[in-house]
Amino acid sequence: MIHAPFTIGPIGYMRKGIDSDLRAKVISLGKQLNTTNRGKQLLQLFRASTMDDSYTKDLQNIYTLYRQYQTLSQGKKR
Repeated sequence: MIHAPFTIGPIGYMRKGIDSDLRAKVISLGKQLNTTNRGKQLLQLFRASTMDDSYTKDLQNIYTLYRQYQTLSQGKKR
């Protein structure tokens, strides 16, 4: 888990070995959460309004930004 003074919102990923039918069902239901009152309440727990697709390759920019933050914050300590 990385910690930085910026937020990117909640992100969740499924492991590679998960059954493809289960993965498809979870993704389908997740995208429909904002259509029911209970689903909206669940989304509020994660401070999200909707669910959308996200891929591990999308994390590369976040890691780059975090490394830049670490470099800059180390320079301030000197």
